[in-house]
Amino acid sequence: YSIRLENGKLLGESSGGKVFRELHPGAIYLHRANQYIVVSLHPKTKEAICRPIDAEFYTTALTEEDTEILGVEKEKAFHGTPVRYGDLMITEKVIGYVKKDIVTREAMSEHRFELPSHRFKTKGIWFPVSEDTIEEARRLGFDIPGGLHAFEHAAIAALPLFALCDRMDLGGVSYTFSPLLESPGIFIYDGYEGGVWLTKRGYDVIKDWCEATLSLMEDCPCE
Repeated sequence: YSIRLENGKLLGESSGGKVFRELHPGAIYLHRANQYIVVSLHPKTKEAICRPIDAEFYTTALTEEDTEILGVEKEKAFHGTPVRYGDLMITEKVIGYVKKDIVTREAMSEHRFELPSHRFKTKGIWFPVSEDTIEEARRLGFDIPGGLHAFEHAAIAALPLFALCDRMDLGGVSYTFSPLLESPGIFIYDGYEGGVWLTKRGYDVIKDWCEATLSLMEDCPCE
């Protein structure tokens, strides 16, 4: 995709699933420390049209993901949990975005729309969450969907400590019940077509990765 100003000047290029997440109408696009707002996105001509803006907010895409397991390359047990690495088919759909205050990071407003789905094959890691874990979380009064989602995001945030990547290079989805796993489960995948071995690194250092994720969550001051 070409990223252009309204006068036709080329700002940059983007490709893959990042296009709909980062260049949807209303998105704030950063280029050389300057802010631009996406005015329109044209899938047929593969162009995103932007205009300069001095905004006190940034945007975060709202997405829906669906996951299909294509094949298992590696498998091992970690504290009794089967952890698998292999090929996944991801279907991702951007359904809107949230405006967030740059300083406080608090949500200012939410906007809904629908863009075409983006479907791509990649590499990823996945594992079930045991019923014992779910029951213990319930006993402690924690929200199950929120807890699974929080772990997914914390794990994504921690993986760049071990793999040379940014958290935006990764994707993930958590399920309170996954038909593929016949249990609650979490999937974390490379956010690039074909995979770029980021989650393979996570699989190789699963113990250190999970310990870093736990530390990240325990050190966080918020509830």
